[in-house]
Amino acid sequence: MVGIPAELAKWMLQNGGVFAATTLIFLGLYLYERYGRAQDRKAYDAALEKAQTEHIATLKLVTPLAQKFTDTMDVILPLAMAQINGRRRGE
Repeated sequence: MVGIPAELAKWMLQNGGVFAATTLIFLGLYLYERYGRAQDRKAYDAALEKAQTEHIATLKLVTPLAQKFTDTMDVILPLAMAQINGRRRGE
């Protein structure tokens, strides 16, 4: 975590009074918040990468099945439609 240099903090407290103490408190809170956001971003990126990897594995499994289904429907659907239309005509 990024910290405030000790000599800077000491100088501000000696020469700035209450305003310097308040500034150091808010600066510390700001740096703490930025550090937390950086950690959250790292965790989010790791989770996103894991989800993408799982998604790619799923696509590798599902894509051939979808292609097989599409190929099957390309053959069966015209035959089924011809039979349905034939029944309507009374053939």
